[in-house]
Amino acid sequence: MNTRYNALPESPSRIVYIRAVQVADLPDDLREQAEGIETLYAVHRPNGERLALVANRGMAFALAREHDLAPVIGPGRRSAVAFADCSRTSCPGPI
Repeated sequence: MNTRYNALPESPSRIVYIRAVQVADLPDDLREQAEGIETLYAVHRPNGERLALVANRGMAFALAREHDLAPVIGPGRRSAVAFADCSRTSCPGPI
């Protein structure tokens, strides 16, 4: 799954949620592209719109930050921790 994301759609909210997605729960065409990976990480808007699927959580956080978004761990996971106040160079990274 190596698809380049040149630009994610703009939104008034800079917060996005990162959450694990089981490949088995995805449509057939996406499962085929996962090539043996069991879990992908999704980047979602607060309204649920999926912006991207990536191979690991660190990549999901990096993708969001690259597009000046504020990633948080999605609902249903550990308590959400926002990174809205950190710059790309000083952010502690995902928990």
